[in-house]
Amino acid sequence: MRAHARRHGWALTEIDAGKFSDPRYLRNPLNRCYFCKINLYDRIAGLTDRSIASGANLDDLGDVRPGLLAAGERQVICNLPTRWKRR
Repeated sequence: MRAHARRHGWALTEIDAGKFSDPRYLRNPLNRCYFCKINLYDRIAGLTDRSIASGANLDDLGDVRPGLLAAGERQVICNLPTRWKRR
């Protein structure tokens, strides 16, 4: 990622999302992705007042994806149309 950012002249900021400090994530429940993503999105939101965007694949919607729920709760822009999103 660093080399890619340098090659394209992008400003890259690396952050620790803090998921390993979250006991809910560390318990390794089935919805651990939810806790991973809320930590990540909350940390990013604390660093900027801009919109946050995330990508998903259409085949992600055929499975349980708690991270998409976390994104929706935090108004994270997703590349999939609303009609495809599951809760």
